[in-house]
Amino acid sequence: MELKKYCGRFPSILQQAFRDGKAVIPQSDDTRCVSYIYVATEAYRAIDVNDDKPNITQYDFESRVEREIREGKFKSLPKGFTYYSCSCFFTEQKLLEKVTDLKNKIIKGKSKIAKGTLKFRNGPILVNKKKGHIDWFLFEKADVVGDFEFI
Repeated sequence: MELKKYCGRFPSILQQAFRDGKAVIPQSDDTRCVSYIYVATEAYRAIDVNDDKPNITQYDFESRVEREIREGKFKSLPKGFTYYSCSCFFTEQKLLEKVTDLKNKIIKGKSKIAKGTLKFRNGPILVNKKKGHIDWFLFEKADVVGDFEFI
C-alpha cells in the first residue's frame, strides 16, 4: 500500500489519525482517484484575507484539523479524511458553486480566489472528478505558498 510508504512524511496529527483509525485515505473507485505521483495539476482555492493578513500564507493550506487545534475548537480528533486535507477545485466555477457564501465574502473583501499548481512532491491528492474537487494531503514540510497567486 502506497500510504505506508509516505505516512512518515505527513503532519504528526495526520499520522496519529491514521494510527488511530480516525482517517483513511479512501481507495480509488468509480468517482474518486487517489494519486501519490501525478502530473502538476492546476487548482483553485478560497483564501481568507483581512488587513492583518493580505497575502497567501502557509496557514491557508493547513487542514481543518491543524487549524482547529491551533484555535482550540475541539478536544478529540474527528473521523473522516476530509478533515485532514486541503480542499481545492479544478475550476474557479466549481469553487464558487461549492464554497458557501464565497461570492459575498469576495464582495466584502474577506476572501480571494487563488490559482496554483498542485505538485506530487508536496503530497498525494484524492480527486473527485464528478464534483470537480481535490483533497490534497500535504506533507509536513510542504511549502506551497509560492505555487499559488490571487486571480
